[in-house]
Amino acid sequence: MESASNSVSDVIEGVVFSIQDTGTARISVSTDIASVEESIQTFLDAVNSVLLTIQDYTKYDETKETTSSDPDDIGNDNYSASQLTSEKGGLLQGNYGVQLFASRFSGLLGSSPPGFQSRTSATDLLSGDVLANLANMGIKTDTDENSDTYGLLVIAPESSLAALQQLDQENYEDMINNNLEAVVDFFCSSGTGASSSADFRYNSHVAGITKGGTYDVSYSVDADGNIEHVYVGGVEATRDTSQPGYYYSVASGDARGLSLSIDDLSEGAHSGQIRIKEGLIPTVNSFLKSELTYNDVNVSANATDDQIADAIYLKSQNGALMVLQVNYKTIMENIEDKISKEQDRLELWESRQKTYFANLETLLKQYSTMQDQLETQLKQLSSSSD
Repeated sequence: MESASNSVSDVIEGVVFSIQDTGTARISVSTDIASVEESIQTFLDAVNSVLLTIQDYTKYDETKETTSSDPDDIGNDNYSASQLTSEKGGLLQGNYGVQLFASRFSGLLGSSPPGFQSRTSATDLLSGDVLANLANMGIKTDTDENSDTYGLLVIAPESSLAALQQLDQENYEDMINNNLEAVVDFFCSSGTGASSSADFRYNSHVAGITKGGTYDVSYSVDADGNIEHVYVGGVEATRDTSQPGYYYSVASGDARGLSLSIDDLSEGAHSGQIRIKEGLIPTVNSFLKSELTYNDVNVSANATDDQIADAIYLKSQNGALMVLQVNYKTIMENIEDKISKEQDRLELWESRQKTYFANLETLLKQYSTMQDQLETQLKQLSSSSD
């Protein structure tokens, strides 16, 4: 090999070394397992911070000190007009939007990321992955209600069955020490393609277009060796004649942009799967970003069916918490509008009362003057009669 400089980076993938002198040398590369474990714990801490926030806002605390909102207690030290301090439940306890978010988030953490699936057997390398979910690695939700980490993701959480906790710990250590590449792939994979069949190969996909996931692939070959009806994820793929060989690509559906090459031209039906793997960290990141999405869509009265369908789709992409935020914002705006109208009404009422009072004062003065005049006339009449 040749290099334009003494810094060489294209010999061993991921390794850069500098040549200091002529001669021979041995380079040993070892994996920093401690650093990997630290990164995993950092990820778990970040996830648990979200779970803790949900717990804090939705929990019911029997021991919480509350205030009284009873009007009869006005003036007492324990009285407060605020509903927030008079209830033992969290601020968002029972809120549907938070419940929906929590359910989606927990479901994501407990399932396999897109494109990952457990192997059907330990020896069948094409059928799946060594590590397909957190539970395979001994990372589970702590279900002990007396634990400080209740409801959080924990490595080998305490269990009433000691053997189960030990098994989780063994699974974790086995993955870290013996299957580290699978661990990194599970957490960090970003658009990694894989085929479950020797009949065809994953070729490429378009980042940001092709969705991560598992796609069923099927095709048939006739007696003359012609490939027929190539389907990927239920969508018929078309051959790319610009390249040598049998390359097929998908133009629609979730697999849009996916390309595969067919190797087995033996007569008959062929099937298998292609998986586009997205690791757990990118999956969680995408989920949280989607939950922060809000499309403010307004449909006019004369909108077409396509425009209505597009509006419905855009609204369906809105995150549960964003919908909740917008709903509360609308409620607050309505309350502020009611307060403003009530203030206007009170100001108008006050102005009218002042006018009424001023008119009454004027009328009373007139009556007082008339009274004085009448009294004077009565005195004069009385004097005349005498």
